[in-house]
Amino acid sequence: MMKTRSLFIMFLLGSITACGGGGGSDGGVEKDIFSLWNRTTDNSPLELTGGTFSTNIGISFFFAGGAQCDCDFGVLGTQSSGTYVINSCFYRSGSGSSDPGCNALNQTGTYTNSNNTLTIVGPNGTAVYQ
Repeated sequence: MMKTRSLFIMFLLGSITACGGGGGSDGGVEKDIFSLWNRTTDNSPLELTGGTFSTNIGISFFFAGGAQCDCDFGVLGTQSSGTYVINSCFYRSGSGSSDPGCNALNQTGTYTNSNNTLTIVGPNGTAVYQ
């Protein structure tokens, strides 16, 4: 009985030590880039859930008056940084009184994902999401 208990305690201590980890500088798990983000200035959503690297996902932009632009969105890089591409933007017919200029949404830029903050830098400036 005592030998079994000693082996169990040694196994338990070995398991705890193995799981303890060697520190690490990330301070915890970062928010996955393919998540729901909200812009810090106006709380508007950026829905990237279900996306994967190097694969286009559908993304929509909404405008006052109900107009909607649908685009392809692709991410090239890593969880922490890379580039993005928005292309093939088109007006969702009937979503508003007219096309708000969906073609102008086509663009490329860079992003960083650090401390649960997504920073996007594109031709129209910088947007910060959390």
